[in-house]
Amino acid sequence: MNGSPKTLFQKSPKFDGISRLTEQLKTEWPGILNWLLVGCRKWQDGDGSLEPPDSVKTATQEYRESSDILADFVDETVRLNMPEESTIRVTEFYKIYRKYAKDNEIEHPINVRNFNEYFRIKGVRYGQAWINGKNVKVWSGIGLQGDLPM
Repeated sequence: MNGSPKTLFQKSPKFDGISRLTEQLKTEWPGILNWLLVGCRKWQDGDGSLEPPDSVKTATQEYRESSDILADFVDETVRLNMPEESTIRVTEFYKIYRKYAKDNEIEHPINVRNFNEYFRIKGVRYGQAWINGKNVKVWSGIGLQGDLPM
């Protein structure tokens, strides 16, 4: 152990600012307490959560958009929010993505399970349809940009 107990527990000069900060905040304590109480009341009156500030919402949205691994594929290839009659076979759609990934040198394309989950989350409808006398799995309400007029 270096030093005596007396030297170990003396105030360090580098922490002297904390005592000054405490003194400065004492004048703000009523406002801080009021701010805490207002937040608590909003939390109690709501659903148990607080609405994040706009800056947090914006940063979250930007993060989601920047980490959307299929965003480029969707922007360049897919048309969302199409009429219900607009369908594409599930297997064909994934093959189109795999070709896109190869053509664009995507090192780690996502697997079919995650690909399908991505479009379910985007609100694309998954179902079955009769095509050429066969019952096949399809995405409906979606199209390919090259197949449809803009």
